[in-house]
Amino acid sequence: MPQDQEPASKLAQLLRERQTEILGRWIEATNAIPALDRLSDPALTSHLTAVIRRIVNALENPDQNRTEAKDKTPQPHDKMRLRQGISLRQMMREHRLLREIVLSLWSDQTPSGDTPTYLSLSAAMDDVFEAMIEEYIVRRDEAIRASLSASVQHDDNDNAFLRSALNAALAWAGTAQTATVWLTRRDGFEQVFSTDERREAVATPPIADVARSGKPSFVHRPQAESCFLPMLAGEHCLGVLEVIGPVLTEPDRHLFRVVADQLATTLHLLAIRQQQRERARSLEQTVDIIEKGDPLMVVDRDWRIIYVNRGQERLSKTPRSKTLGKTLWQMFSLRPDRVQFYRRIMRERSEAFFETYYPPLDLWMDISVYPTSQGGLALFLRDINRRKRAEEALANAEARISLLVDSVEDYAIVLIDQRGRIASWNKGAARMTGWTAAQAIGCTGDLFKPRQSAAPSIEKLLEKAVTEGSAHLEGWHCRRDGSRFWIDATLSPIQVSDKQAPQFALVARDLTTSRQREESLRFLEEAGRVLAQSLEFSQTAELVANLAVPRLADWCVVDYLVDKQLTRPLAVAHTNPTKVRWANELREHFPPILRLSSASTKSSAQANPN
Repeated sequence: MPQDQEPASKLAQLLRERQTEILGRWIEATNAIPALDRLSDPALTSHLTAVIRRIVNALENPDQNRTEAKDKTPQPHDKMRLRQGISLRQMMREHRLLREIVLSLWSDQTPSGDTPTYLSLSAAMDDVFEAMIEEYIVRRDEAIRASLSASVQHDDNDNAFLRSALNAALAWAGTAQTATVWLTRRDGFEQVFSTDERREAVATPPIADVARSGKPSFVHRPQAESCFLPMLAGEHCLGVLEVIGPVLTEPDRHLFRVVADQLATTLHLLAIRQQQRERARSLEQTVDIIEKGDPLMVVDRDWRIIYVNRGQERLSKTPRSKTLGKTLWQMFSLRPDRVQFYRRIMRERSEAFFETYYPPLDLWMDISVYPTSQGGLALFLRDINRRKRAEEALANAEARISLLVDSVEDYAIVLIDQRGRIASWNKGAARMTGWTAAQAIGCTGDLFKPRQSAAPSIEKLLEKAVTEGSAHLEGWHCRRDGSRFWIDATLSPIQVSDKQAPQFALVARDLTTSRQREESLRFLEEAGRVLAQSLEFSQTAELVANLAVPRLADWCVVDYLVDKQLTRPLAVAHTNPTKVRWANELREHFPPILRLSSASTKSSAQANPN
């Protein structure tokens, strides 16, 4: 054995041989410290035995690396001392007591005057004790961090994570009793978790001050102390950790500084993780929408197809495995002008929207083309075959109906919009009224309504048709040349679709001839009744003239023949009574001369040509 290691070996041997005596004297000295509560002897014995064993190992192996020699199991004695609020300096006092006891025994067995060896061994023991305390603090902080990390990995819920983290921290703390986490919100601070269920969720002023300054704050009260620690992620304060205890010692303050920093890091990571999950969900939803949506095909700048979705597979009836990697021209037979069109879009990096027919698939498509950031094009294709077929069928049906309606000449068929304006006009309407389609379309439905007529306006008829389902119209109307004709018409609403305003169909018949025949028969019937009632010739003539107006004519004159040449008026009637005097004056100045071989009277009725 080298000479410089002999004293250390002897000291190690002394510690092993007199361990029981050393433990007894150390326990007695430790419990005599006024700042400490008395601890059970078994607790101290267990810890001190481990301490002596480590000192022996350090003395026998002075060159052993400190890291390899440290005990990784938290020592109950040190933990109890920290929980009682003992500072590191006070703990060093305990270790110095052990050093004094050991060196005292060593001095009893060592010749006097061996001062260098004494001092060397004393320093070595101090190094061991300091290393043990430092290692304990490191183990504690590592355990806290491990607990926080484990909580985050297994539960992303804020409350569950904070509950696990703070309870783990309090388990290692000395005098701290409760911990509360306040997170920064737009409108202030929110208490997200507290180990004290009775803690009111009301933020105190120091919380805002700490969040604003980013520096810790300590508040001393008569029965408790509060420590407010910022949780910083860079320059941004995520919240404040509030710790309360009777007296917050320096070890506890250090502990919760570590906890606050770790909470800030963890909450920041959780926020990033949540954003990543939301982006991933959004991306998944986008991809799902694209896959399930309208057919999509993406080509690169070399016209090679690099992506097709399921919709495009269904549309082209070709699996993507046979499409990807091929050029657009290899997969689709396009006309030269269409190829030049696509090339121009690629060159100009512009958007395009158009409809086209693709004969190989007998397919009408609505295509939207957009340039991509990688220099290619994205083509969204939509199958519009059904719409095109429906439009074609509708156009054919409209053409057939138009031909059918236009070929009907005995009926006027007119389409009127909701504003009462004529939208279509068939040949029957033109023949009946004298107005051509070009002249009538765009005019109101009152086009052939007689002036000063009591018939309802087109607006009233439209309103009645909507309310009652149809409106019936019968009466005299005017042609373009001013002549009158009697129509019988029905106005009905037509609802093309729910999104369009209703239109109205007017179907009318010209009943002028039958109406005149009815009026003539009615006139003859009433005239015969009048003639049979009175023998007064002039009175009878006046009654008959009034019967003829306005049924058969606008005015009527009954004359009496004198000598078969000259006449004498018996009665004059007109639709406008004021004009009867004018007719009499006209006859006085220009008497008619009629030459008739028979009959003694002549009735002259004048009216419009019809």
